[in-house]
Amino acid sequence: MRSRFWPFVCLPFLALASASPALAGQSELEKIFARHPASPASNICMIRHYDTAHLASHPDQNVTDMLVYIGKRQGEQDGFVYYDINAQLRFRDSKKDWTFSGGCGRKAGEASSIGCGIDCDGGGYDVSIKDDKSIALKITSAIRLSEPESDEPVNTAGFKSGDNDFILKQTALRDCLPVIYDDDLKARISSGAVTQ
Repeated sequence: MRSRFWPFVCLPFLALASASPALAGQSELEKIFARHPASPASNICMIRHYDTAHLASHPDQNVTDMLVYIGKRQGEQDGFVYYDINAQLRFRDSKKDWTFSGGCGRKAGEASSIGCGIDCDGGGYDVSIKDDKSIALKITSAIRLSEPESDEPVNTAGFKSGDNDFILKQTALRDCLPVIYDDDLKARISSGAVTQ
């Protein structure tokens, strides 16, 4: 299966995070943002479903569901720590699932927020810690989407004016299997060998 992990070389920017030392007792979500670059690669899964009541009170929001995999790479490059993010979302006016993937980074030694971009001007977004079990994902420029199993990009398909800020909660890593495109990692998560 082809990988959707794209190189970071096309990213024109990185959001710089506010410094925050890693502390004992942090949640797994906090650790994945604060871990030292030399620590092992780690993974986390975030999810959100917007119910009918929420959507009724936010008529300009078209996103109904979002699933986000965050993978921290081991090591650093040029003073930055790098992440891979794969996301799948659904719109209320579409029966299809749509995806986007991209590279993210933060300065080594800083935490709490990472800046992300989709390869070669495909849009940008920031991911930050909301609390010990949730993240905030903010779209900062128009996102280019793709259909699963397709290389055909669609610019801002389905997005409306209310689709800018999202809060997602941590869920079991295996829930992100649909958006993990590394076959070896997917097999190890499925077998229980990898849980974070």
